[in-house]
Amino acid sequence: VSQIAAPALAGLMISRFGVDAALIVSALLFIPVVPILTRVRPLPVQAVARPRIGSVESLKVGVRYILGDGRLRWMFVALLVVVLGVNSWGAMFPTFTEDVLGRGAGGLGMIVLGVGVGSTVGTFVAMTLDGRATDKAIQIGSGLVFAIVVGLIAYTPSFAAWVILATVAACVGTVFFVHNMMAVQLNTPDE
Repeated sequence: VSQIAAPALAGLMISRFGVDAALIVSALLFIPVVPILTRVRPLPVQAVARPRIGSVESLKVGVRYILGDGRLRWMFVALLVVVLGVNSWGAMFPTFTEDVLGRGAGGLGMIVLGVGVGSTVGTFVAMTLDGRATDKAIQIGSGLVFAIVVGLIAYTPSFAAWVILATVAACVGTVFFVHNMMAVQLNTPDE
């Protein structure tokens, strides 16, 4: 909930009262959490007998395994394409909100609210789609829709359309990432 509501509230506060007021309220809201955090104790470490190999060697073993498994290989290629090609879409929000849409912090808060709602819905959509189509179909479909919607955002001068498209992009992007991670975990042995 905080990832959805907080950006919208922060944007509203910044636009009405300034950055200082928003930071002060944020700090005050964290104060009740401090006593709870001081009571958290780490779980005892359970020793597991495993051969010790270095990080680089472990990485090499993992890469060799992925390259040797056709299903995992294409999932990681799909992940690489989406991460490098589309996933930095959120970095343009502040500039577009201010310079193109002329909305400032309040507008940015609304866009980020849409992203939070879309991501939440996308998680449930990903769970619903699981088992209804192949891993490839879900990931290729959601990855393509994600890329198309982000492309549309770049050419949209309307603030309302931006919020709607950002919500949709977050939804389908989340479907892609949740399903990709789920499929990788389910197709990879524990050891």
